[in-house]
Amino acid sequence: METEILTHVTGRADGAGEGGGTQLLGHSAEASSLDVKCLPIIRGEVVPDRGLLQHDMAQLAFIHGIRHHEDYANLPEVVALCKDGRVPGSAAFTRARHARQIMSNIVPEILALEPSSNSPFPYCIWYPELATEDTYRQLAARYPCLKYQVGRACAVAGYTSLYKELDLLPDVSIAEEARASPKGNGIFEYIMSRPLRYAVLDDYTRTIRHPPLPRASLNDDTALASTLSWRTAPSRSFRKRYYTAYFDITEDGGIGHVDEGSRPNDEFTVSNRWLLYSPLPTDLPQVNKNLLILMAAHQGNVDRYARLKRPQMVENEMMCVVRGIYHSSPFAKWWSSQIQGKGLEKFELASAVHARFIMMNDLSWHTPDIDESFLPYMIWYPVKPWEITLRALFKLEPRMRHQIAHATIACNYQAFYDELKAEPTEALLREASYSWNAHYTADLEARRHEMQATRDYSQEPLDAWDTAAPDWQKEPTTVILFRAVGPDFIDHGNTGGLYQGTQPDVSTVNLFMCCSEEFIRKAELDEYGSIDVINEVEPE
Repeated sequence: METEILTHVTGRADGAGEGGGTQLLGHSAEASSLDVKCLPIIRGEVVPDRGLLQHDMAQLAFIHGIRHHEDYANLPEVVALCKDGRVPGSAAFTRARHARQIMSNIVPEILALEPSSNSPFPYCIWYPELATEDTYRQLAARYPCLKYQVGRACAVAGYTSLYKELDLLPDVSIAEEARASPKGNGIFEYIMSRPLRYAVLDDYTRTIRHPPLPRASLNDDTALASTLSWRTAPSRSFRKRYYTAYFDITEDGGIGHVDEGSRPNDEFTVSNRWLLYSPLPTDLPQVNKNLLILMAAHQGNVDRYARLKRPQMVENEMMCVVRGIYHSSPFAKWWSSQIQGKGLEKFELASAVHARFIMMNDLSWHTPDIDESFLPYMIWYPVKPWEITLRALFKLEPRMRHQIAHATIACNYQAFYDELKAEPTEALLREASYSWNAHYTADLEARRHEMQATRDYSQEPLDAWDTAAPDWQKEPTTVILFRAVGPDFIDHGNTGGLYQGTQPDVSTVNLFMCCSEEFIRKAELDEYGSIDVINEVEPE
């Protein structure tokens, strides 16, 4: 096989990936150049040099090339990069090469005692190809620490006899894999017949749990083999996918030389929509649970959310969590104990929790040195705090004068409003326009007129939630019913929102839950997969 060594892209992106590699570049000329250079690596036609491997994209491409091309994985240049610990990502390259050898029915020489983050033991040894049953048997005998990975491969391949020989704890990820495999029914039924099941394999971290978690249930925490063929070529779209992915058991980020395969189905149809509104079964049926996570967060349902959530938030989860905190005291209290170490998300969570506590007339959370970013803006919806609470809050936190003034208008605490004498802003004027009490609009307009000579309010920047908070339609609804719904149906718009600048719109999902099966069947038959439910009931 003819190969070449590729010279590296000049320049570096900020941040480091595994082994010192840099983060994926943004949408730029340099990123486009890197994308082009990664394509022959993915196809197993080019061996990257050490400079190019400073980039995470090139590392992912190299891992893919190794896993998918046996001859490429055995090239001396590739072997040298795998063995050189100074090369960024060398441990992952070695794991990929060992996985490739196993799938080529070669039991590799692995010089390590136990798997670890930098060990040469691979995690996924069943994609893109399966080894023979005898190869997996030899592998498990030689490396007992890989028995559960071999068991998982058995679930994909339907090697029921070998699986039983391994004498494994009944692992829920192997059960989920077997259920999804056309050949895995024997293994699935064998595991489900056991009185107690465990969570042993952890697909989120590509590790084996020590000790295994007992009393585990099937909970859609498995990166099924059927989803691994979804591939995205190096591009801006790939970067978004890579940064939002919660599974990467092949360690190549789902990269491919072209866009191919189908995105895992995450839609709910009439057949499984009951999961959106019914008590959850002990074992989830085969389903992508992301929509269930988002709706549990949006509703502030602690039990459902705590069970369903993934180790990292899925797309749009944060805005649903914030909304749930605003509407549920138990959810707010639970999150108050979960905030530590949340990084940039910390201020969104903390300010939402504090908003809910204020609405419940609790100020015990306040400390003199609290960071201003932890102070909420909207503190009067969905529940109005008492006036004495707002008065005490202002004494504790004078920095909140504007939002407290906003709350006095929304709650019609006129006497306290007059005392605050807050500067007129567009947000206060809009809130006043919704009030039956004309005093607020008259006062704000009069004082704004007096101050106009010294301040140009038309040029004043406004925070998104300042202007969104007064909107009367705080819970959007719809009349358009779709044949199916998924996480992408939870819209947040592009203009901010009242919950700390966000506002998840779940109206489409709510209508889908409420409507009769008859109407959903009508939507299924529609050319565009949707109907106007009011048109369906109006007399002709």
